[in-house]
Amino acid sequence: RQDREKLLRSIIEPSAVIAPGYGLVTILLTDGSTKQGVLIEELEDGLTLQLADGSSQRISRSDVEAQSKPTSIMPDLKSNLTLRQIRDLVAFLKTL
Repeated sequence: RQDREKLLRSIIEPSAVIAPGYGLVTILLTDGSTKQGVLIEELEDGLTLQLADGSSQRISRSDVEAQSKPTSIMPDLKSNLTLRQIRDLVAFLKTL
């Protein structure tokens, strides 16, 4: 669905552009605890996270002390792959 440049950027900088439903956020709650999960929905009055166990949790905006910016759940491949492997991966993805 994407051109080679967008595929390459997604591999090199996975958090540059995050598709809805794929952003991992950390929420600091007013009671001092934290929640981490994939941001499913964000509204004025609260947000919904999908937690690691597959369950979802609605959090009221009044309970949120701080919220991180969404980051990609895709691992950092550039440190694990050679330039040739990255090129081959982009070429393969273009064939799908």
